[in-house]
Amino acid sequence: MNLLKPESLPPALSQGVIFQNLVAEQKLFYQVNSASSFFVVETGRFKLVHYTQSGKMVTLQVVRAGESLAESALFSTVYPYTAIAKVASRVIFYPKQLLLSSLCLYPDLAENFMTILVRHIHSLRVRLEWR
Repeated sequence: MNLLKPESLPPALSQGVIFQNLVAEQKLFYQVNSASSFFVVETGRFKLVHYTQSGKMVTLQVVRAGESLAESALFSTVYPYTAIAKVASRVIFYPKQLLLSSLCLYPDLAENFMTILVRHIHSLRVRLEWR
């Protein structure tokens, strides 16, 4: 099972997946919107930005094809940042409740999700070391 490949997933989950095409500069979701989905970038790339209370935009990360974003949405009520398509892009939406229940039912899927999280942690550590 691989969240990057919906066709490899159990039917209950793969049938609930939604694909969306976005144009450059289109926002996938906004900071503080209700967190309803986890996403995988199928093509294109996204800039993840956080707006401070003073209105300053801080770029947190660029997410590319084959990478995921909004993992924290599964365990949070709101998105902590805004995701902006930098080029024409296509994303895979995984509805929050459907993915959470599937993670409980399918240990292989939960392992795949943990692998994604560990890769993110490793990437963050490397970037912090470079500073």
